[in-house]
Amino acid sequence: MDVWVALHGMYPRGEALIQATRDFDRYRISYEALLQAYDEDYQALQALQEGAYLVSDGLLNWQDLVRPFAELTGAQPQALTRYFETNTFYRQLRFTPVVTWGDIAAWAERYFRFGTLAFLPSPYTFVAMAENLKMEDATALLAEVAAHLVERGFHTLAFMDPFLAYRADAQALPGLKRAFETLRERTPQARLLLTLPFGNAAALMPAVWDLPVDGIGVDLTLTDIREVQVPQGRGLMLGIVDTTNSLLETREVMQEALDHARSLGPAFLVLSGSADFFYLPRAVADAKYRILREMAEALRAAA
Repeated sequence: MDVWVALHGMYPRGEALIQATRDFDRYRISYEALLQAYDEDYQALQALQEGAYLVSDGLLNWQDLVRPFAELTGAQPQALTRYFETNTFYRQLRFTPVVTWGDIAAWAERYFRFGTLAFLPSPYTFVAMAENLKMEDATALLAEVAAHLVERGFHTLAFMDPFLAYRADAQALPGLKRAFETLRERTPQARLLLTLPFGNAAALMPAVWDLPVDGIGVDLTLTDIREVQVPQGRGLMLGIVDTTNSLLETREVMQEALDHARSLGPAFLVLSGSADFFYLPRAVADAKYRILREMAEALRAAA
């Protein structure tokens, strides 16, 4: 069984980048200086993940899970909406009947700077965070992005579905299955993951395994691992560190859940956060990621 470590979704910006962003908003520094601050923060994140199989750029320049799509022709940003029970907000997008890409290569280069693992909204969550957007149209937009990212060398695509998990909407799964069949057709060589932060993934099992994905991500702050099943040949992404709490986990605290997950016989195991690392201070997020790497290394050594 392969054991890997991964970030989950958006990662917190470092203090220097936060300050640079504030300075730029107050006209204290140039746009070039802001870009330099971003570059340095990306380099620090690359160094943190050095040698890892699953590498993400942390979506450092994403304001929320759908905001970059506001750049599409026919997408109009709307009011801010609270994101679950967090102190963060997302901006809803309203779509016109005709939505088109401009230069998708330039867009993807701007929002996916490097890596082998790319995070995207699931079609269901994309629709939930937008107005006048059908599942079929959301899928088509995401399929274009996914195909382009695979061409650039991203071998794993993780589709985040917090709204599906939060609502435990089993009735949505047939439509989501058709969406993932389209995504699979466009990216047959990629590993597809569906992550379910902010909800009890067990409430959607075993039906969620009917989706054509290689693995499911579970939020262990809200999901009892003893209620999780893993079909043969599928993988599991464990949200085993709490990314909404700054307390650092110990290996002893996580060991029972980890042992049970291994006993399920997944084809692969990805150790990650319960949701986006974005909710943590950067130093704490880095420390939690290092804990995950130490655990993964111990598992591989014991195998």
